Amino acid sequence: MDRIGKNVAVNATILDKSGKVIAIVDKNKTHVNTRNAFQWLRPDPHTIDVIDEFNHHVLYLRFLNPQTIQIKGYLSNSAGMTPDRYRTGAERHS
Repeated sequence: MDRIGKNVAVNATILDKSGKVIAIVDKNKTHVNTRNAFQWLRPDPHTIDVIDEFNHHVLYLRFLNPQTIQIKGYLSNSAGMTPDRYRTGAERHS
């Protein structure tokens, strides 16, 4: 995560189990690879939900306000360590 002015900025690359890109979030702009994502939803202007071919919500990103976001999904760190599942609630970036 980063900041754009006083607002939170999310940067992330979402990969499937074989390493193919499902989605990229670059300074809050989301790009979904529709060939590798089964479905992606925009239930409202502040939320994106990306579902893979196994019906897993690989990325759920909701901007609650300019300083607070909610992220859910199957996440790992840059070293490739993959815990079963991280779920973060409303995280405040300060």
